[in-house]
Amino acid sequence: MLSGSLFLCAILVFIGLANSMLQLIVVLFFFGSARNMMTLSINTQGVGVQALYSKSIMATFHGIWSMAGFAGAAVGLVMVYFNVAVPYHFLIISIILALFTLYFINDTLHTMPDVQFKKPFLPLLLDFLMKVFIILAIVFSIYGLYQLMVFYKIRLIYSVSVWLVLLAMVILYFVFRSRDETKKPIFNLPDKYLLKFSLICFACMACENTMYDWSAIYFQKAVHADKTTSTAAFVIYLVAMTTGRFFGDRVVTRLGIKAVLKFSGLFIFCGLVMAVALPYIYTALLGFILVGFGVSCIVPMVFSLAGKSKNMSSSSALASISTVGYLGFVLVPPLVGFISQNFGLRISFSIIALFGGIIVYLVSKLSDNNEESNSPVVFPDFEE
Repeated sequence: MLSGSLFLCAILVFIGLANSMLQLIVVLFFFGSARNMMTLSINTQGVGVQALYSKSIMATFHGIWSMAGFAGAAVGLVMVYFNVAVPYHFLIISIILALFTLYFINDTLHTMPDVQFKKPFLPLLLDFLMKVFIILAIVFSIYGLYQLMVFYKIRLIYSVSVWLVLLAMVILYFVFRSRDETKKPIFNLPDKYLLKFSLICFACMACENTMYDWSAIYFQKAVHADKTTSTAAFVIYLVAMTTGRFFGDRVVTRLGIKAVLKFSGLFIFCGLVMAVALPYIYTALLGFILVGFGVSCIVPMVFSLAGKSKNMSSSSALASISTVGYLGFVLVPPLVGFISQNFGLRISFSIIALFGGIIVYLVSKLSDNNEESNSPVVFPDFEE
C-alpha cells in the first residue's frame, strides 16, 4: 500500500513532464500499474478494517473515493483559473499526497507477507519485468497487426520480425518460470466461490464505465439536449453514485448484502430501460439517477464478500475479482461505440441494460443459506 501510493505520486510528476505521445503512453502504463497496486492493497486494508466493526463501512470508503474525484476536478479548476502550468500542478499534488501517505500509514493495520512470497528481491524484480514484457508484447502485437493491415507491403517484414522477437522472449519467460515449480500462476483467477461475484463485478464495472464515457454523449445524440444539460446529466449521475455509497452502508446493515446487490441490479436495469424507452430530459435524468444508485454499492459489497474466500487470502481474492471486473471496465465501452456507430446509442444502452438483469440473475443464484451473502456485514479472516 505504501509503495503503490508513493509510486503513484512519483509517476504523476512524470505525466506532467511528458512531451510526446510515446512518453505519455509509457508513463500512463506505469501510472495505471501503480494505481492498481495501491487500490488493491487499499481495498484489502478496507476488508481488514471492516472486520473491526459490527456494521457495514465498505461502501463509505468508496464514497470517499468518489468525493476525491470531485476534489480533483475542483483543484484542477483552481489551477486552470490561476494559469498554473501542468508540471507544477502535478508536482504540487504529488508532494501533498505523498506527505498525507507518509503521515497516515502509521495508523493502518499491518499484516506479515505470506511465507511463499518471501523471495529475494532480484528474482522478484525479474519476474515482474517479464510479466510487464508479456503485457507489452500483447500491445505491440496488436499494433503490429494494425500496421500489417494498413501498410501491408511496407510493414510486413517489420511486423513479422517484431512478432518473432516477442514470441521468443515469451518462450524464454515460461522456460525461466518452469525451473521454479513453487511459483504461483501469472494471474490468480477466481475460484468457484468467487466466480459469481467476479461476474457481478464485471457487469457492474461495464455499466459504470459506459456511463463515464457515454452518458453525456447519449444526452446529446439520443435526448437531443445541449452541451450544458448533457454535462449536468453526467454530474447528476456522479452525485447519485456518490450519495448511494455514503448511504449504502446503512441499507446494507439493515437489509443485508444479498438484498442490496439484487436491488442494485434492478436499479441499473430499470434506469437504463427508462432512459432508452423515454429519451426525454427528465425521464432520462431519472434513469441516470437510478443507474448511479445501482452501481454505487456493488463493487464494495463484492469486495467485502471476497474476504471470505477459503482458498485465497484477501489480497489474492480481490486481485482475482479485479482481473475479471476490469475487463468489463475496459472492453465494454468501446463495444458500445462500435454498436452505436452501426445501430445507434439507444440500441447500445439497451444491451448494457441487460447487465443489470444479469446481476439480478447471478445474485438470485446465491444460496439462501449462504451466511456471508445474507448477513449485513462480512468478517473476513485477518491477522495483525
